[in-house]
Amino acid sequence: MGQSIRPLAPGTTLTVTGRWLFEDSNNPGQLVSVDPPAALPSANWVVLAPTTTLPSPPPVAAIIVAPVPPPPPAQFSDAHWVKIFKTELPRKVEGAELTSDNPSVVPEDVTQIETDWDILQTAPPGVQNRRGRSSRVNSAGLSITSESVIRRYEIYKFSGAYDALTHEVVCADGNLCNAPSAGELGEAVAANNTASNVVADSLTLTKTGSGASSANVKIGATTCNAPSCANFSSNGTVITLTATPNSTVFGGWTGACTGTQLTCNATVNGKVTVNADFKKVFTLSASSKNVGTVSATPNGIDRALNCGGACSAKFADGTAITLTATPPAGKAFVNWVKGCSGTDPVCTLTITADTSVQAAFTK
Repeated sequence: MGQSIRPLAPGTTLTVTGRWLFEDSNNPGQLVSVDPPAALPSANWVVLAPTTTLPSPPPVAAIIVAPVPPPPPAQFSDAHWVKIFKTELPRKVEGAELTSDNPSVVPEDVTQIETDWDILQTAPPGVQNRRGRSSRVNSAGLSITSESVIRRYEIYKFSGAYDALTHEVVCADGNLCNAPSAGELGEAVAANNTASNVVADSLTLTKTGSGASSANVKIGATTCNAPSCANFSSNGTVITLTATPNSTVFGGWTGACTGTQLTCNATVNGKVTVNADFKKVFTLSASSKNVGTVSATPNGIDRALNCGGACSAKFADGTAITLTATPPAGKAFVNWVKGCSGTDPVCTLTITADTSVQAAFTK
């Protein structure tokens, strides 16, 4: 069973249930859904919206219900052991992926066990269920990077002792029924692989570029100093992001924000991402041997580079710079040394570190 579910308004719930599919006898090859009284536990999904105004992950719960006892409901139903595995993925999953031979999606490893063992057994009306339980709820807040929650329910017969009058389980571990004792774990009767696709309303900011570690961005009033920061929010919330380049150059926003202004407003609608790019700043130093002029295009961040003798300017990491050596009247350009080379008076370089160039002219 796979469902796509959006977070709900506070105080409301949504339950997703499964149905049995059988081949339609009137249309061979076609499946029809039915609701028979099946003697196997089956899972439902419930998504709860946060009930406070603070950003928090929406609880995503899965409920497995014990079978109804056969009529008349005068005794406990047959009991089952259930083992529950859980994982989350950063993408949606399709129903066709929920097969037991697909461990990249379906959790089956011991490290993915969420509930080691539990007893499911329905009590008759008005009777307390003292040892087992009629349903099992597994709930956890959704990870902000997740778009699907997958659970695998392994269901086994209870092969231990039953009370002769009530048909309630009598477990060998002092009736705690925490795990099967010797002789209490019967044959496997079902493996239920089920998933819920949930897209939480959230904003994720990622800082990129060579200057990312030196810059910060405020998400509302909270400063993000890490490479990536994420917050749950409510659908429709407008969040102001403010970039502080510090010793870097701000390269601009992408994603839910665009442009090169230091502030932007992003509206949360589902899973929203924003990228802020920052570039390191490097110094280009130019000098001349003998009389002559060296100029650069484009201008530096702090000044234009155009001088005889020696001068410098700052440029953002990755900037392509064209340098031109101009001799005075009656003199000639000889060659470049250091960061440029050759005898062509025009040199192009891409700055990725502090760089020095020198233009030599005839005396």
